[in-house]
Amino acid sequence: MERGDLGPIPTVDEALAWQPTAPQNELLIRCGRRLIVGNPHEVRSQIEELAEAYGADEVLAVTIVHDHEARRRSYELLADVFDLEPAPEPVSTVAFTGS
Repeated sequence: MERGDLGPIPTVDEALAWQPTAPQNELLIRCGRRLIVGNPHEVRSQIEELAEAYGADEVLAVTIVHDHEARRRSYELLADVFDLEPAPEPVSTVAFTGS
């Protein structure tokens, strides 16, 4: 992502097989704080600590995984641990103009 390479998300097998070069490994170490990992309560605590450290009053979570259902489950776990309710379904409106 640092290089602008936004190609497809690797599968689990591809990610496990990847061996970073020395410069890539240095970048991973420098960027490590961007990652929050753990069980739902640990993740909530880490997010709250990070938000407090930056003085943020809102946070955007991005889960980058190959499997759509795993990504969806990650967001469900976040919503649950933060006691969030689903947003209401938007009401679709269609406007017709013309003759």
